[in-house]
Parts: sequence; C-alpha cells; structure tokens
Amino acid sequence: MAHLTTAQALMTTPKPQQPGEDQLILDCGATHHMFNSLNPYVTTPKTTNIQVATGDANSKLTTIGIGTVKILNHNNTLILEECLYVPKLKFNLISLLELFKKQLTVNRRDDVFSLNANGKEIIHRKIINKLMIITYTISKALITNASNNLWHDRLGHPGGSVLKQLGLPTLLDNCLICEMYKAHKIPFQYHFEPAISTLDHVHIDVVGPINPPLTSGKQYFLTIVDQESSFKIVKFMQKKSDAFEQFQLTKNAMENSQDKKLKRLISDRGGEFLNNSVKKLSEECGFIHNMAPPETPQHNRFSERENHTIFEKDFCLLGKSNLPAQFRANYVNTAVFFSNLMPTPSGNDWSPNSL
Repeated sequence: MAHLTTAQALMTTPKPQQPGEDQLILDCGATHHMFNSLNPYVTTPKTTNIQVATGDANSKLTTIGIGTVKILNHNNTLILEECLYVPKLKFNLISLLELFKKQLTVNRRDDVFSLNANGKEIIHRKIINKLMIITYTISKALITNASNNLWHDRLGHPGGSVLKQLGLPTLLDNCLICEMYKAHKIPFQYHFEPAISTLDHVHIDVVGPINPPLTSGKQYFLTIVDQESSFKIVKFMQKKSDAFEQFQLTKNAMENSQDKKLKRLISDRGGEFLNNSVKKLSEECGFIHNMAPPETPQHNRFSERENHTIFEKDFCLLGKSNLPAQFRANYVNTAVFFSNLMPTPSGNDWSPNSL
C-alpha cells in the first residue's frame, strides 16, 4: 500500500513555478515516487493497479501505471525508477524512503536543503512553507514520441472521454477496431431500486456456450456485478450447473473483503438460479433473491449490459491481436480488469475498483 503525505502537505500550495517548470515535494510519508502527469516519464508506464491511501482516511486514489521518470534541475539529471502514475494526485511526490534506498542523502541547514548522490550535490533549494520543493524541467523528446493510440489499445479500447479523464493522450484518428466491434443497439431502460452501498444489490448471469470452446475446455462464464460500484467478476465454468458453486464461493469472498453481507441477489429464471440450492442459501444467509420474468432480458439489465460491455472489449482485444478465439478467456479477464479500473459516470467518475 502506497501512502501519501500528511494532511498539511496536501493542503499547502507550493510557490508558483516559472513557465515550462514543474514541482516535486520531498515527502517522508510516501512509500513510492508519484506523479500526476505523463510528461516526465521516459517511456509509457506499465499498467498497474495500486490503491494509494492519502492523509484523508476516507479518500483513496488509484494508480494506473508505473515507470521511470527523468527530470532536469540546473543541468543535473535525476533518474527515478518505479514511479507511480496517479492522475488525481494533487502534487508530485518524491519518496525520501526510496531516495535512501538508492543511497541518496538529504542534508538540511537552516532554511536550505540539498540532495546528494555519491558525495556530489545535485540539488540545492530553499525550504518553502516548511516543504522541501524541487523545481524541475522535463527532458524533451520523452513520452511525447509515443503513439497516441497506444494507451487506447492497452486499456481495452476505452472511449475518448475516459482517456481524457485519466490525463492520457486521446486518439488522433478513429479506431477501426472500435468501429467494427462496438456497433450496438440502444440499451434497455431499467427501473431498479437504487443501491446505497456495495453488496446491497448484486446481479448475476451465465454466458455461453462459448464456441469454439476455450483452451481450458470451459464453455461458460458467470458474470457477477455489484450495482452500487459496478465492480464485476467473471468465473469460467465447464457447465452451467457449476454456477451455484461459483456464486457461493464468490459471495463469501466479497462479503469477507467488504465486511458486510449480501442483501439482494438479482438474476433471470435460468435453471442454474431457479433451484432449491439457491433458495436454501438465500434463506440461510438472509438475502432476497429477485428473478426477472421469463423472456424479459431488460429486467436483468445490469448483467445484460455488463456482458455486452465485456464482449465489446473482448472482441476489440481479440480483433487487434489476431489470436485464435480459443484464447478469448484471457481477453475476457483483461476486459473485466480494465473495466474495473476505468472511471464510470455511475460512480461519479471514480473507478469501480476504488469504490
């Protein structure tokens, strides 16, 4: 878990910098170097998912990348490895702990501090508002040379508005893969009682049979979607009748991680849900099981819509890679992983994973 700076540092505004310059705050409470812009990265950061705790106990941020940063300060170059990319971070942070691991030292005298490497002073600055702030410039020709389409491809072909929210480059041209695989009909209207908290309402559905079968031989997967957060889980299965066991295992894991109980389960009337096993479980655990009327997929809108989104991303990733369809389980898992990381309008532009 990466920890940010103190509440005081988060609320303090550093001195405005000159045009073309940016600022870093040296922080003894941060476990990683963290940046809110892609500009200083030498190469496109590798995708990652780390929850960042802030000085506000009720607030967490999500990283979407990790990579190497190169900054310039008065003709001195500083290379920082394993820097987290956190788009919603207020200030760029340098972890003193990470500097010490690299045998760099920080000296302070009166209102001045210096950063030293191998006995050589590479940074010498004044302390401002009790903060150690480094003003730096970005080395030219770094990440700006990367293709604008690269992040779009890597993140499972999200829309331009999502890329913009994440502070990533938007597409230069229309994506042909998206045009091929994202044409779809208008979604069903729905009228569900709003969920107040996670696990208030959970929607499930079975997809399959998948043709051709996956490399594992499995032909079905169970989709489990939390209505309040839109967080989704998929479980691949050999046969439809495995759905109950997979749901029960996932339910237990979700309840343990959230430290709360499932209140309402919503499904269609498939035989995998309309049976004595599910009925007995609902009675024992105390949750309500609502089932949609026959032949009315619009009444199971959450699951149907999430399945559609998963398949869109799955087809886009599969179409881009040109791999055989038997490998699509990898892409379904990837699609779900990225969907849980992307900001959503229903979550007030927070990702399902952060909620």
